[in-house]
Amino acid sequence: MGVIGLSGERVTEIERVDTGVPGFDEIVGGGLPRPSAILLAGNPGTGKTTLAGQIAYHRATRHGERFFYMTLSEPADQIRLHFRLLGMDLHELEERKLATFQELMPFTAPTEYVRTALENMIARVESAKPDLLVVDSVSAMLQFLPPEQVRPLLSMIVRITHEVGMLTLLIAELPMLGPVRLSGVEEFIADGLIILRHEETREGLTTRINVVKLRLSRHSREHYGVAITGSGFIVLGPMRLE
Repeated sequence: MGVIGLSGERVTEIERVDTGVPGFDEIVGGGLPRPSAILLAGNPGTGKTTLAGQIAYHRATRHGERFFYMTLSEPADQIRLHFRLLGMDLHELEERKLATFQELMPFTAPTEYVRTALENMIARVESAKPDLLVVDSVSAMLQFLPPEQVRPLLSMIVRITHEVGMLTLLIAELPMLGPVRLSGVEEFIADGLIILRHEETREGLTTRINVVKLRLSRHSREHYGVAITGSGFIVLGPMRLE
């Protein structure tokens, strides 16, 4: 017996994308569903970029899939360096046409330029039809553009995600203090929401992950500890909230 998909059709089989991230597939129901647009939201330093890039790297190196990385938060060279320090050579994947980076650093650019540049980047994604897309980050979009201009851009990305059959990972920042607060723009359009937060415990500062929603998936709702080691992101055991 199938389930009802996003556009109303009955879905009898769902592709589950194994991520290669230790402990992660188990908490998301056996892998991430594709096509889907999943929001990875978290405090600074919780490993959002590491998690997204590690999934992309695994799919490229183990399955020969192509990924497209849109970066608005930091230069592409910084992303490459970050992953090289974790033993992941993204430059080699670019030479093999398995990875494409597109950066936009619009810190002083006018709003119209930023919107047009983003539309062009999204059009390039639609033309390239990659297997996986990383948008790093939605928060940067909201920093440079008003929400009413960001919403149609994200809707365009989600539409392309489902038309092309991609897995899209949208990265968003959460403040260090206070409750989880998203703009509402990114959360509303996403098929899934995964939260990463720092947690102060008796043992010190720890990091936890929680799958809040993931459509068409029987995922865990518990909170799990995470660690970033010399080889990347790891999901540990369940955490008790204090």
